[in-house]
Amino acid sequence: RDRAAAGLIVCGLKLNQDARRNDMVLEKGNIYITFPVWSKEGLQKRQFCKLESQAKYKEFEMARDEELQKMAKSSNILIKALHYRNAVAATESMDNTGLH
Repeated sequence: RDRAAAGLIVCGLKLNQDARRNDMVLEKGNIYITFPVWSKEGLQKRQFCKLESQAKYKEFEMARDEELQKMAKSSNILIKALHYRNAVAATESMDNTGLH
């Protein structure tokens, strides 16, 4: 995977006996563990994308909360429905950021 932003390291271990800790038991046998690894540039790019997504998420969250407050304050059923619809749309936008 030349020039890929990320890759994997897979480690295989063989346990000769059960490993116990508290209520957890790893039974003897083969265990495979996968670790994600990033190129420096790939990690920086993904971190930047994550920051952008977090900012958008916060923006949509604030819009949702404002719409819910407006809905609670209104006595008009049609206005309540409008603000509820706007709050649902903001929640859907939060979901689309990939963080929710």
